[in-house]
Amino acid sequence: MTNDHHRHHDHYFCHCFVHLRQVPVYCATKAALDSFTVSLRHQLRETSVRVIEIIPPAVNTDLGGSGKHTFGVPLDEYADGTLKGLNEGLLEVPYGFSAKTSQASRAELDGIFGVINTNVAAAVKSE
Repeated sequence: MTNDHHRHHDHYFCHCFVHLRQVPVYCATKAALDSFTVSLRHQLRETSVRVIEIIPPAVNTDLGGSGKHTFGVPLDEYADGTLKGLNEGLLEVPYGFSAKTSQASRAELDGIFGVINTNVAAAVKSE
């Protein structure tokens, strides 16, 4: 991978467990969905409804147009991993980096936050 690849991956990456200071509203919406999902799952625990949360990492989808979002895990790989988790009956289906952060301690998340946001600040300075 090139340094450019890493810069863009770090620059736009965010999910509900690790936040990116450049896009606080985007990250907050992901955190809100996680909170809502956990709460809804708890409220419906005595019903037949299963509330499943899919927790993606950065995925190479060309989001926003061809060549604009080319970092992250390949889409087919992510889709296969997610379907595997769903077939296993998981209620939370993380993949890749999200699997690590979804199970991380507060101290681990704080460390990851520091690394990601330091890398982003350095990449933005160099642009």
